[in-house]
Amino acid sequence: WARHKSVGAIVRKRMPQSSVDQKELRKSFRELHQKRMSQAKDFDDLQKFCEKFKGDSKATTRAFLKRYLRCMQTSSEEVTLAQTCLQGLTRYVEHRIEKVYQNHADIWTHAGTERKLAPESKVAAMTSENLWVLVSVHSYIPQRDRYHVIDADTQQAMETRKHYKLEPSKLIPLPSFKEYPITKRRIFKPDEWVFAMYPGTTAFYRARVISAPNRKDPAPKYTLEFADDNNKKCQVDALFVAPLSLTEKV
Repeated sequence: WARHKSVGAIVRKRMPQSSVDQKELRKSFRELHQKRMSQAKDFDDLQKFCEKFKGDSKATTRAFLKRYLRCMQTSSEEVTLAQTCLQGLTRYVEHRIEKVYQNHADIWTHAGTERKLAPESKVAAMTSENLWVLVSVHSYIPQRDRYHVIDADTQQAMETRKHYKLEPSKLIPLPSFKEYPITKRRIFKPDEWVFAMYPGTTAFYRARVISAPNRKDPAPKYTLEFADDNNKKCQVDALFVAPLSLTEKV
């Protein structure tokens, strides 16, 4: 009986918003709470009758059985309502988890999927062994399953920039904030290792997160410490920060 005492506390909590029918869920919890109170009352009545039954020869077995069956019925109804509430909560949690995954989608993976990189989109490209640089997508070559990309170094004239034809596995998408605002991106935590573009260059290196960006900042930035850089702390646009694990799969 004691295990049901916390139900009232759950009922009093405000249910969060979701696509699950919250009115029905709240109604089920209210009914469960009422049934628990009714069942507790019936149980108390049965206990009192049992005490009376011990010392009162006028108390009949029929009266005891009536109270006992009433307790069994309300208990059974309570279990049914509890199952209904559990099913509703399960649907709610599943919905919330799905929403979290949608809002923190893996925006950096495209190789092995049907997702195609749009022309002029920015990506990190492995142009040679262990060298990753910022490039711009020119076009996709379906016959070869390759992307024609162009070095995005703005310090070079367009006609002198290098061109590459690379397989999808050597490219990491860097979607704009218009496509995926910071609120819909995975936020890397302090001490987590990431792959980021070094300030003032178009090259990407391993870096450790010192602090995460402010989601309200119109130009969110990470504070990073790049490997082998004498513990120097740098501000890097969140647009150019990606999971380090992607580079390990190439």
